[in-house]
Amino acid sequence: MTQRWSFVGMVVKDRHESALRIQDLLTTYGDVVLGRLGVPLPEAGISAIGLILNGEQERTALLTEKLRELDGVYVSTSSVIVE
Repeated sequence: MTQRWSFVGMVVKDRHESALRIQDLLTTYGDVVLGRLGVPLPEAGISAIGLILNGEQERTALLTEKLRELDGVYVSTSSVIVE
């Protein structure tokens, strides 16, 4: 069975401004979110968040697209296909 794994890295400029919107999206797309790591970096004025996603490509792509639409949230993705 072929599986698609996606890895999402985010840098969030204003955690207090974006946290609720990010959490709402992660809850909505929780069926494809397998893991999440958040690291606040107050000395740099940012937070870093890493996600591991597995699921239908449309769902993972839609989540990533919606995260990219948020002000002050910078998103990078990488995917691998395991056969």
